[in-house]
Amino acid sequence: MKRLFLLALCIISMTAQLSAKKYFHEEYDVVAGPKVGVNYYNLTSLGGKGGIAPVIGGQGTFYITPKIAIGLEAYWTKGGTKDVNQGSIEYNGDGIGKYDVTMNFININFLLKYYLNPNISIFTGLNEENVLSPKLKTANAGEIDAESDLAKMGISIPFGVSYEFNKKWSVALQYNLGLKKYAGSNEDAKYLRNSKNQQVMLSVGYSFQVM
Repeated sequence: MKRLFLLALCIISMTAQLSAKKYFHEEYDVVAGPKVGVNYYNLTSLGGKGGIAPVIGGQGTFYITPKIAIGLEAYWTKGGTKDVNQGSIEYNGDGIGKYDVTMNFININFLLKYYLNPNISIFTGLNEENVLSPKLKTANAGEIDAESDLAKMGISIPFGVSYEFNKKWSVALQYNLGLKKYAGSNEDAKYLRNSKNQQVMLSVGYSFQVM
């Protein structure tokens, strides 16, 4: 118990010391720059396997105060699921067997950031997932065109934490909680059911001051 108490005091002391440092950004600063990383993705409720895809995009941040900022991000990545087995689903009279769902995304993040200290910030907001070229590849029936039936846009809520080394470099860990189902029709619901997007993203960003 004494050790836990001492550990808690050390953490509080370290946090206080970091908070006492000068913040990297001032009121009304605007920064922007590229962002790259990796994304672990899967679709919920289908029992399939997830995958890993690159993340490539850009980010911008407007500082309302040194502790509170508004962020806008746009990036490309992939999503979907693999090796889904839904039993006896048929397409044109044939059992499709196992299947994979693949999608390309242009994601747009609207973020609210709060800095716990000059280095660490937490954030949340709204993520708009714009679906591009979705495909459904089956083991027995080949590729099925899902673009006309699939919802063109998904919505998720991002939750994350970011660590800034200085005014330029940062590392962020983000989880996107999907809110909107991707099945856009009864036909598509056979394959996607009530699935929603699920993503965990680790990224590195570089920023330069615009204003």
